[in-house]
Amino acid sequence: MHKISNNDLYHYGWNLWNHFWADRIDKRQECVVEWLKAVFVNLENVEVATIKGKLTIHDPKGRISRQKSIPDFLRFLKE
Repeated sequence: MHKISNNDLYHYGWNLWNHFWADRIDKRQECVVEWLKAVFVNLENVEVATIKGKLTIHDPKGRISRQKSIPDFLRFLKE
């Protein structure tokens, strides 16, 4: 079984924030950071500033990659 790393969770959070930020009144990344900390136990003791700073850092070894557009990525997967 492959484990999801913290960097994967940061990319997951960034993808969520990037996809839904336009529909939110509060567009701050802290919203997704607090959600990540609440949902994933291994992030609960990581500082908000650390997570926020790592949302956009590229990790080529990760299982989850950052996506500019989730709909475009899904269309790509269907092709």
